Amino acid sequence: MPCGLEFAYRIRDEIVFYMVYNQQYELLSEEDAFDYQVLQKVLPRISGTSRQVEDLLIKLLDFCTVTELKEKVIAEERDEVQIRESAIYPKSVKKLLQMLRRCEDGFTSFW
Repeated sequence: MPCGLEFAYRIRDEIVFYMVYNQQYELLSEEDAFDYQVLQKVLPRISGTSRQVEDLLIKLLDFCTVTELKEKVIAEERDEVQIRESAIYPKSVKKLLQMLRRCEDGFTSFW
């Protein structure tokens, strides 16, 4: 996995069980449930200073939106508005944008 990040089977299983129980009990939409899992299980594991971390965040942002981001997109506020409007997973997109902004300072993390 990029940036040396790996996820144990336990994390994978927790996400799968969350999604199964969510569907079984009809708690949230599938998109909302998965959004929470990306936000709670995936994004907190990402931190660092390398270009690889920034590239990973952009790829995750691509995954969480309906439009592809061809270049570094975070600089202008209007870009963020457009990205947020195209979000499939809005909570994750909001956090990813924050993390990408922090990359400009040389280090980013979930916290």
